[in-house]
Amino acid sequence: MGGVARLDPRTGGVRRYGVAEGLNDGGVQGMGTDVEGYVWAATKRGVYRIHGVKGRRWERVEIAGLPADVRSLSVVADAEGAMWVATRHGLARRKNGSWRVLGRREGLSSNIVGSIAMGRDGAYWIGYREAVGLTKLSFDEQDRPVTEHFTTRDGLASDYAMFTGVDTEGRIWYGSDNGVDVYDGERWTHHGVGDGLVWDDTNGNAFWADADRTVWVGTSKGLASFFPHRTKVQPPRALIHDVSHGARRWQAGFEGLQLAPGPLSIEYSAIAFENPGAVRFAYRMQGLPSAQWEETGEQVLRYPSLPPGEYVFEVKAKNARGLWSVEPARFRFSVLPAWWQTGWFAIAVGLLLGALVWMAHWWSMTALRRARMRLQAAVTERTAELEAAKQRAEAANEAKSWFLAHMSHEIRTPLNGILGMTQLLLGTRVDKEQGELLQLSKVSAEGLLGVINDVLDFSKVEAGKIELEPATCAIREVAESPVRALRAVAAQKGLKVEFAVAADVPEYVMADAGRVRQILLNLVGNAIKFTEAGRVELRVSVAGMRTAGEAVEAEIEFAVADTGIGISAEQAETIFEAFTQADKRMARRFGGTGLGLSISRKLAEMMGGGITVESQLGAGSTFRLRAPFLVAAAPGKGEGVWAPRREEARERPLRVLVAEDNAINQVLAKRMLERRGHMVDVAGNGRAAVEAVTRERYDLVLMDVQMPEMDGFEATREIRRLEAAANGGKRLPIVAMTANAMEGDREQCLAQGMDAYLPKPVMVEALVAMLAEVNKGQGEGAPAGEVPWRALQGD
Repeated sequence: MGGVARLDPRTGGVRRYGVAEGLNDGGVQGMGTDVEGYVWAATKRGVYRIHGVKGRRWERVEIAGLPADVRSLSVVADAEGAMWVATRHGLARRKNGSWRVLGRREGLSSNIVGSIAMGRDGAYWIGYREAVGLTKLSFDEQDRPVTEHFTTRDGLASDYAMFTGVDTEGRIWYGSDNGVDVYDGERWTHHGVGDGLVWDDTNGNAFWADADRTVWVGTSKGLASFFPHRTKVQPPRALIHDVSHGARRWQAGFEGLQLAPGPLSIEYSAIAFENPGAVRFAYRMQGLPSAQWEETGEQVLRYPSLPPGEYVFEVKAKNARGLWSVEPARFRFSVLPAWWQTGWFAIAVGLLLGALVWMAHWWSMTALRRARMRLQAAVTERTAELEAAKQRAEAANEAKSWFLAHMSHEIRTPLNGILGMTQLLLGTRVDKEQGELLQLSKVSAEGLLGVINDVLDFSKVEAGKIELEPATCAIREVAESPVRALRAVAAQKGLKVEFAVAADVPEYVMADAGRVRQILLNLVGNAIKFTEAGRVELRVSVAGMRTAGEAVEAEIEFAVADTGIGISAEQAETIFEAFTQADKRMARRFGGTGLGLSISRKLAEMMGGGITVESQLGAGSTFRLRAPFLVAAAPGKGEGVWAPRREEARERPLRVLVAEDNAINQVLAKRMLERRGHMVDVAGNGRAAVEAVTRERYDLVLMDVQMPEMDGFEATREIRRLEAAANGGKRLPIVAMTANAMEGDREQCLAQGMDAYLPKPVMVEALVAMLAEVNKGQGEGAPAGEVPWRALQGD
């Protein structure tokens, strides 16, 4: 501990160096010499050197970036004159007078380096005092480290290194707590106690490769020497020495045996002079369908029964170095058939089976004919029943669809007049009481419209006829639009409505903006409905982000919280069911169909997300809508993007033709348009509308669908035919203004040649937006045949 001894081979004198000569008392772990004639010592408390000839005292070597008393384990000089020091803080290299420390950041497996050796190819082999294996280190042309790691998965017996070394043949030696592994450039060979090593637990840096090619290895139980140049490894020889069949046993002379069916046992062994306990065997039985070599450590094979035939059993052995026997040992024998396996027995059995098969076939064919007749009768009867049931179901479905479409049309037509006239009256001078009465009338009509829309939406969802139409949209604007729309309703109840968007929410996403807005309108509307005092808030945040290829998907959460009446945990399980509210008293008090949440949840699930609720009676509720959306780039010029439309400045006067057969709706449309400064003509049916278009020039046609004499579809087709006959005349914008609001009605209107779709009741906001689009298209001078506002479609 704490010293170095120098032996003079000429005189046999020994000189000791210790604390008095500059060394510390921490103990020397390793030594080496450099090209300048210095002797280096790696100690537990720093690195020291002394000139081998002129030196009298040891000097401490300061390594840049490491503590002065760093614990070092070995020191080596390489062929280029660089000094390498293995420390507990990395591998230090001194080259051209400057130090560089390599560690985990440079690719090493650990910073606790224990040993280093340089191979013939210039690569360095690094061992660690941690169970992380061995590292091969080299440098590229820019002196950047390149590493390759070896562990037990690559053939090492242990990952805990005690030393690394290179012998005179260029082989890499790796000592561990489980013997020694040697690498010849292609494979690792293990040496342990079975190969003559004194003990499997080697000592730290206890390795020396002598010039006479002898290798010395230190272990916990003494020093071992290895003479690879004197060792000639012979492959093992496999022997078959025992064959048992039933009660009989042969230890010789068993070649060519003829055996009756029964259990067979074969024993074998190998002649191996090096580590016989590590010998492995491989065997195969030629004559079996799968005669493949199978490796095993067993020396006895048992076959319960072999089928009759000729066989050759082969076995070969492999020693610890992986060398197989030059030739396998063989045992040829045959298994004779039993009496029931002979030819005459097979013929007799075949005849008997043939007779039985014929009888069974005759009986089965007879039974089959009878069963077929019964089955045909049953199938005919069942087919008739199913056909009748199918016809009844189709008739019921048609009746339901007809009823919904007819009732929707018949209710929307007068409701259009009620809502429209109410909106017109609210735009005139009325006193306070009249205004309140008109507002209540408007709210009631809108409530009735909401019931109709809920029933139709639920019918669409139930039938699976709703399809999402994702497009690029400004998701923050989409989320804010329900808050703006319902803020006035909340103000009437004295509620404060808050809206907040987290900074990391994407600006644009791919989503069906109308359906997202529909869900949020329902959730915010419910929160306002069931809150008597306090506040309602909508907060938008990102719940998670994930990448799929080049696309980025954001899971966005819309949380609607209120300070309302709340619901119990039992009620929370049922509120998403159709026609269900928390309790009957709530339905009588607040109204509603109980369809909104059911529709919203189904829409959320179609988006790939869902809706959850957290609530407590008397303490408010929080509804969370979560759904994944693809993040979209900001739309370029000319690209469409959904965002809530704001009413623009008063539009340019247009000349409008209203094709409508209902007298009240004629007056309503005329008044609504004239109040905004437009000139309006009215046609009572489709034929009159076509004649008016041929006489006058209009900027816009509002076309009802169901009209006498000629319906709106036929009138539209006739107008388009006239436009085509005019050789490229300007396309007249035609907007369907109809009470047909079932699934597919909008698409049908567009397919018939109409440019947009406004369902009744017609809301002033939708009408204003449509007129603004017409003004925009007319003002920009759209070319003939092009309608820039084709995408304007109401819901």
